[in-house]
Amino acid sequence: MDKQAKKITIELLKLPVRIRDIRDIDKLNIDGFNRGTKKPFHKYVEIFINEFFTHKNVFLVIARHEKKGIIGEGRVVGKSTMYIRTLDDGRKVGWVDQVVTEKKFRKIGIGKQLEEMCCKIASEMECEEIDLSNSPEKENSVFWVKQGYKKRNTVMYRKKLNLRKSKDKKKF
Repeated sequence: MDKQAKKITIELLKLPVRIRDIRDIDKLNIDGFNRGTKKPFHKYVEIFINEFFTHKNVFLVIARHEKKGIIGEGRVVGKSTMYIRTLDDGRKVGWVDQVVTEKKFRKIGIGKQLEEMCCKIASEMECEEIDLSNSPEKENSVFWVKQGYKKRNTVMYRKKLNLRKSKDKKKF
């Protein structure tokens, strides 16, 4: 096993969360997706806390590189987000999103460990299956097939919305 891999712990991020963890996660977003927050960092923290800690069906799994052998004290070098949703027929399905590992920590098994933790959470939440989306051009498509995922005959679409900036927006 790679020396770096021995120093990685996989955990479900829970409150209280450290600001430096949120900074590390935002950096992964930038490195992994060439985007990060465009908002001031304090606004990102507010959004982050609201997204991950006020919804019982949203989970953030992180990979932490140990700092000097102290478990739980290193920086975040990988992450995966998972949402649990209930379908119209009552079945629960997990949705894995944004599996990202810092470039210098790739190819040592972190993605597999993040995926395994997502599967464990989904099983505990009584999900029957897990979905994810991945660009077919990406080299990691092979990774997902090796983990047991099957390509579906669906296409995902996205529509950009023009958000109104007025103060009198209606909320549902």
